[in-house]
This record gives sequence, structure tokens and C-alpha cells, in this order.
Amino acid sequence: MSARSVVRRFAWLLVGAALSMSATASAPDGIALEGRGIAIRFDSATNGFNCLSVENRLLEKPVSFGKQSPGVYGFWMLNFWKDGSPDTTFKVDNFAPCRERSVKRLPDALVFRWNGLSLGDETDVVDVAASINLTSGGDAAKWRIAVKNRSKRWGLANVNYPAVRNMIPPGGGDLFLPLKNWGGQLRRKARNGMGQLYPSGFTPSQTFAYFIGDAGIQFTALDGKAQEKRLETLGLEARIDYRCPDEGVPGTANAPDYAVETAAFVGDWWVAAKRYREWAKKQKWMSRGPLATRPDFCRKIGDVGYWLNVWGNSWVISNQMTRAMAAFPGMPLGLHWYKWHKIPFDNSYPNYFPEEPGMKETTAWLKSKGVLVMPYINGRIWDLALPSFSNAVSAASRKCSGSYWVENYHKRAFAPMCPAASLWQKTMYDICERLMSEIGVDGIYLDQIGSGVPRACHDATHGHRLGGGDMYSAGYRDLMAPIRKSAIRHGRVGLTTELAQEHLIDSCDAFLTWVTREPDDVPFLPAVYSGYAVYFSCPSHWKDSLDAYCALNGRDFLWGCQLGWSGTELLKKERSRELEFTRRLCLMRLSHKDFFVYGELLGELPTPPGMPTVRAQLNGGNKPVLELPAVMGTVWSDSSGGRKRAFLVNISGEVQTYAGKIGGKAQTLAIEPRSAIAVEY
Repeated sequence: MSARSVVRRFAWLLVGAALSMSATASAPDGIALEGRGIAIRFDSATNGFNCLSVENRLLEKPVSFGKQSPGVYGFWMLNFWKDGSPDTTFKVDNFAPCRERSVKRLPDALVFRWNGLSLGDETDVVDVAASINLTSGGDAAKWRIAVKNRSKRWGLANVNYPAVRNMIPPGGGDLFLPLKNWGGQLRRKARNGMGQLYPSGFTPSQTFAYFIGDAGIQFTALDGKAQEKRLETLGLEARIDYRCPDEGVPGTANAPDYAVETAAFVGDWWVAAKRYREWAKKQKWMSRGPLATRPDFCRKIGDVGYWLNVWGNSWVISNQMTRAMAAFPGMPLGLHWYKWHKIPFDNSYPNYFPEEPGMKETTAWLKSKGVLVMPYINGRIWDLALPSFSNAVSAASRKCSGSYWVENYHKRAFAPMCPAASLWQKTMYDICERLMSEIGVDGIYLDQIGSGVPRACHDATHGHRLGGGDMYSAGYRDLMAPIRKSAIRHGRVGLTTELAQEHLIDSCDAFLTWVTREPDDVPFLPAVYSGYAVYFSCPSHWKDSLDAYCALNGRDFLWGCQLGWSGTELLKKERSRELEFTRRLCLMRLSHKDFFVYGELLGELPTPPGMPTVRAQLNGGNKPVLELPAVMGTVWSDSSGGRKRAFLVNISGEVQTYAGKIGGKAQTLAIEPRSAIAVEY
């Protein structure tokens, strides 16, 4: 940079600072947007209109969330790339010098503006407008941000908006995170949060909430496109980091096209879940309606009583499934068939064919016995060691540097393929079509589609926006659409995937919840998506104690899970008590499918005072440890919503008495050891 440029830039910064200060003179010393149930407070222009707090006003005494750290941005931050490369970046936030800062008050809204922001030595090239307007009768507010970019070399890559610091004091409140198998964990007396990438198997929804007592504040990205973003709660902040489509392309300014809702409410995480359910029901992934009326839903998936996870050729499968059918007489079983192909597991994908001899005949025999046959394939990766990859490399997800992403599994290197690339879409369709038409399977498991994280693709030939936005979610919806049409044509073949992502609900019939359970888990996904999605797998370790097994399976049953996804360990003579408990739960679920498959999970029954607990150390005696009430219960409605029923499970080895209100009626129920009952609610 020349000396003259340095002087000119320094002079402009002085002018910008002076103009910013002059704007402050006319700005109020603190600004608030106040509704019936929520109030959001901002600092003066001098301090960048920093967001100071969010107040829940629904209780008799208002509760304040958020505390701004001095000198730290607390409203928005933009990250720009120079010449389309992340090698040179420039960040601006609501503190940055600019030509003008202003705020305008509208009926039930505030509009903040930062005009004439600089990017490096380019002055007066970016304008930002941030608006917040009251909704829900004044109990919530929606945040939107717009960016104008006049730069010839800088392009917008990321937007952090909104940002509220220190929502609760460390240890002074609870934090709900949309995390892991069941889509939710509740951190009591939280001391920190985490960064979560959405959409992914560990972050299947886009909402989080803070609680101080009965007062709650919920942040939700109202993004029906399921675009890539990070939900940031580190340091107990509330922040959403959006990855822009065409990220970093010079001159771009693709700020989020959705609103972020901040809502005040009274209650626990169940209230937050049901608020999210009402929004989700209006999104495209739920547009086909509930499972009870969906013509494309594989009802055989819904009818499965217990899942087996078995590896091997047709001889092994026939023998193991014969044992399983004897252990679960008359019960519809699901077979998740691994290693049906001649290639090793996690090797040489996607060259699955030829299959092992006898697969077609074994599939036909199992189907005649009422077993759903669902082979494994991977829906996401290509083995780099295959000669065919030289032709497929054009469909791999590309970094902005031009190189493709690489992931390693069992000492093999794979390329994650771009879900929007036509070559990869055709490859997956052809494999699924062969399984359905040549082998005759009635289910297909597409691994990693639901669990994988977005690998931002910068290959314009794939027909998507570069980098962020909905490249990932839209790509997989497009990939699954023709497979689903073929599945319907072949008699509604069931399609499943690993873990769960909400945008795949209308693409898949069920989701595999295999990750080890944790003490903080709460059934957020069933609370939101029961009646619209099926979840299967209760991952019991073969070394788990009887108490641990019953605790794990009992709670999963109450949350609506299809049990199983074990090998043949449960069929061993020494595990007869576990088998009997499992059969009871599975039969109970099958006899109440209108609730567990097609109904809605409404809530949990309170634990009566004095109820003993069962300590369950999972994962073969390693962490984690669950300590659960000996009797637990949930309440479900049926598919019509007209009937309600409570289900209670005694996971202990002794008769337990449940004394409490069920459906407004005081009841005292004696529940036999390791059994389940249903009670009208």
C-alpha cells in the first residue's frame, strides 16, 4: 500500500469515527423494543447499538437474560473474503466505524442502520440494516439483517446474527441444545454451551433455549430451506453463524433470507418443543402430512416390532434370523443386513455388486415370513482407490481451493460426493433400483445421509450456489426424490438413514438412533416430529447389566423408539430376562401403533415423591451413567388427537407403586417388575 493510500485511509477512518460520534449525539442513551411478554434492550450508537439483554416479562417479576461484555460485539458480525479466497479475510461488526449509524422506531419494530462501512482500504462500500419486530402478540420478536456490498474484490462469506452475550450466569440457569440421537439435551445449571453445525446428525433441528426458573427464552432460525449454519452457545451466548451461498464471491452480500425468532415463554423444554412443532408443520419436509395419511409411507416400517443388525452372507443370515423368529414368535421383525456384498465393509464403495450368492432367494424367504429386509449401502462417499473414481472425481464435493474433500474410514480414503451432482445422484439411484428390482428388498438403508456434516462444495458445474446456503439439504432432497418414486413403484419400499435431519423427514421412512444414550438426553425429536417420523435402535451393549438394559430400553420405548438393532446377543440363554422384558415392550408398542407410530408424544408423567431410582451404567460398564426413576411414564395422543393414553414402565426388579394424577384423576397403580402398562388419560 502506498504512503498516500495509508494517509487517505487513516483520514477516512477519522471522518468515519467523527460521523459515528455525531450520530450518537442525537441517538437515545439506550433503546428498547418492549412487548407484552418480551423486551429487548440495546445500547447507544456510540457502543454500536450492542444488544444488552432480552427480558421475559410473562411472570409476575420480569427475568432478564443476557449481559453485554464491554468492548465485545453483541449484535452482528460479517466475515468477508478477498477475491473469493478464505486466505484473506476481513471482519466488520456493529462497532465498526462507518459514515452513519442510525435507529428508526416503527410501530412494534426497530430498524438499525450502519451505512458506509469499509473493507480494508475500500471505503464506504458496505451498508447493513438490522430489524427487530414484535410478533406473537408481543411475546416474541423476529430479527432480520440485510447487507449491501459495493466492493469489487470482497465478498460476504459468513453472517453472525443475532448475537446476545452471557444469556445466563454460569451455573445460574439451564440450557437446551438440539443435540444428538433424540435431538435434545438439557444442561442443568449450565456453565458453558457449544458450537453445533446444522444440518447434521448431531444437530437435527435449528432451535435452542435458555431457562432461569420457569422463564424461558428460545432462539429459532425460521429457515424452511434448512441452510447451513452454526448454532453457537459457547460462553452461554446466543448466536447463529450463517454460511452464505456464493460465499466470498467478490461483490456478493447474501445475508440470511430467513428470520430468527426470539420468544419468551413460561415452562420447560416441552413448551419450546411444541412451539417448534407448530412452526415445523408448515415447512416443506412436513408438507406431505402425518404418517397416518401419507400414501408414500412404508407401513411395513411402522409395523416392525424388533430390529436385528446382522452381518454376513445368506447362510449366516438365514440361520440367525431363524433363531430370531423363534425368540419373537409371530412378531414382525426388521433385518438390517450388513456385508451382503462381496467387497469388505467400508471398502470399494459404491461397487456393491455383485452380491453374495443366495441373497435374492434368502430375501424372498424372509419376506414370506414377515421380515422386512433392509440392506446397507453408503449414500455419501466414493473410495479413492477405485479406478472408477477417475471418472467420478468431477462429482466430488470441492473446497474453494479446487481440491476435493477426503475422509478416512478403516484406513481407507473416501471422497464425500456432492449430493447435487447428477453423476452421484444417478449412481445412488441405480444401486437402489437394482436392490429393489433384482434382489427384491423391501427396505434400503442409506448410511451417512442423515448423519454427515455439510461439505461445502465450490464446483459451479454441479448446478448449485457455491459453498453455503441450502446446497447440502436441497442436494440430498433432490438425490432422494427419484429413489423415493422408485420405492413407491416397487410397493413402497422403506428408505432409512443414519441418525436424523429434519429436512429428510419426507425423504426417509425411519431414522437410526444408534449413538450411546446420555444422562442429559430429552426426547425433543419425538416431541416435535412424532406422527411424522419413525426412530429405531436402542444400542444396548452386550456387557450391560440387567438394570442398565431395562433402563435404556424402557426409556426409549416410552419415547416412541422401535427397539433392537442388536445382533444375536439377546438370543443367548443367559439373557432370557432381557429378552422377556423386550418382548413385553415390543408387544405393547405394536398393540398401540396408533399412538407410538401415528400419534403424538405429548409429555412425561411426573415422578411421585419417594419413587426409588435405578442406577444404570451403560456401554458395557463404561460411561455414561443413567439414574432413572424405577417407574417412568409418557403421555401420547392417537393419530386423530381425540384419545390420550399414558404408558408406564417399571424398569426395576420389584413391584412398584405409582401414586399420582393421570389425566386429572388421582390413581394408585401397582406395576409388576420389568413390565409396562397402558392407562387411559
